[in-house]
Amino acid sequence: MTTLKMNSYTRRRILASIKLGLAAIPFLMILRLIHVGNLNPGVFILGFGIGFSVGIAELFLFKKWIKNLPFFLHLFVKSIALVGIMWLTFAVLNLLDVFIDGISWLDYLNDIFQWTTLIRLLELLGVIVFLLFFIRLDRLLGPGVLIGYMTGRYHRPRKEHRIFMFLDLKGSTTLAERMDANHYFDFLHNYFKEMSEPILESNADIYQYVGDEIILTWRLKSGMEEANCIKVFFMIEKQMEARREYFLKTYGIVPEFKAGVHAGEVITAQIGELKSEITYNGDVLNTTARIQSLCNQYNQKLLVSADILKKIPLGPAYSIVNLGPVSIRGKEKTIDLCAVTKND
Repeated sequence: MTTLKMNSYTRRRILASIKLGLAAIPFLMILRLIHVGNLNPGVFILGFGIGFSVGIAELFLFKKWIKNLPFFLHLFVKSIALVGIMWLTFAVLNLLDVFIDGISWLDYLNDIFQWTTLIRLLELLGVIVFLLFFIRLDRLLGPGVLIGYMTGRYHRPRKEHRIFMFLDLKGSTTLAERMDANHYFDFLHNYFKEMSEPILESNADIYQYVGDEIILTWRLKSGMEEANCIKVFFMIEKQMEARREYFLKTYGIVPEFKAGVHAGEVITAQIGELKSEITYNGDVLNTTARIQSLCNQYNQKLLVSADILKKIPLGPAYSIVNLGPVSIRGKEKTIDLCAVTKND
């Protein structure tokens, strides 16, 4: 008997769809109170159903559709499409009154086109626009960031111990010179896109994209659990290898990359007035960047500070080469580094 395995992206989107379903309930409650003046159990089911359906449609129906349209046009077309689908569902269900209860076709048409139905559809359109806007905003900010803004978690600076990974594309300057601008940025888009599943699987947060570099971060416990901060590198490598033919055919190259991993204390806070973002400030970021920059010097793909590896039992799946105390540019003290590879 085969077991259906759900990937991390699908699990995340289904969970988000459930949250949308719960978020839609208050809107339907308000509309019900305005029009009828009371509540019934059906409003909770309908509200959840609408929000959940929008999330599922975004996951399966609209995942790639009209993605290149401008933001507000993209939002409007999706909303109209969803309202149209719901109205068609309503119209089809009402056909049962024609064939079972024997009402006339004229009464059927009057029912599905009556003003109250159209007004409800407009109200529903407003709810769906809000839900889709919420989804797009969550994607723009990154997983978990929107919740951090809404709850005010980082309105005041707070100290955190975090793990960081600076992952950099090899030979990016040469690639940028070989490709025209559109082709190169399409390459970068698909390069980062292929990382999505490994990033979600390892519970990493995307802190920043810096050109062709991506900065990942974990809370200490989450990053060390199941060696998430180490295995994500090799999961991304495996994903790129699985897409080798696509990248070779489309761009003439398979992406290669190098990374540095380090942990330390940072001050986490929401900053900015004209443009707000959640930032991390601490020496650990500079040190991690310096560690990543040493990959070429030591001819290694992944360099990790020894302090992290002391706390993570990697097991026989990985090989560790201790490079000993290494001088880091801009730091007086040396840092013990290790090169990590995965055994075939």
